[in-house]
Amino acid sequence: MPLTPEIRQKIDQIRDYLYGGGYPDPMNNAEQLAFLFYFYLSEGQDKEA
Repeated sequence: MPLTPEIRQKIDQIRDYLYGGGYPDPMNNAEQLAFLFYFYLSEGQDKEA
């Protein structure tokens, strides 16, 4: 999936939310985003099954 401006904007919104929530370190942001994407994908798999 290509990184469209719309997806980039959503990622930036999530990063801003994480930064405001106390995760200013980019490594922590990457870790939290990885968890969010994992749970998002697993939720999609549950809905398909």
